Amino acid sequence: MDELRSALPGCDLCAYIDLDVALVMSLSAPQKPPQEQLDALAEMACVLLRSNPCPAEGDHASETEFTTFLTQDRSYFLMRSTGDPGEVICCRCGADVDPDAVEAGARLTLKWVGEAA
Repeated sequence: MDELRSALPGCDLCAYIDLDVALVMSLSAPQKPPQEQLDALAEMACVLLRSNPCPAEGDHASETEFTTFLTQDRSYFLMRSTGDPGEVICCRCGADVDPDAVEAGARLTLKWVGEAA
């Protein structure tokens, strides 16, 4: 997570979220946010992704699903694997971050997490 965050200018938080338990399992941030913020981040991921199930593998689906949520000053990027849709990488960045760079970095991190499991 540290490598992903440091590779993305303007990204102040990267987290690995387990949707099955709605919990941030791993985190990279300059300072650990309060638990309430981490809980809200996990809940946001659950709301956005549980209501939108991954397409079945081989069902014209890619290996990952990439979702973006924008606020006035932040961009939230969520990526999950279609092979294990309960595992999510979340990046919280400034509004001016390059989405393609976030997607590429999150894809590599998600692949690494899947291989390590």
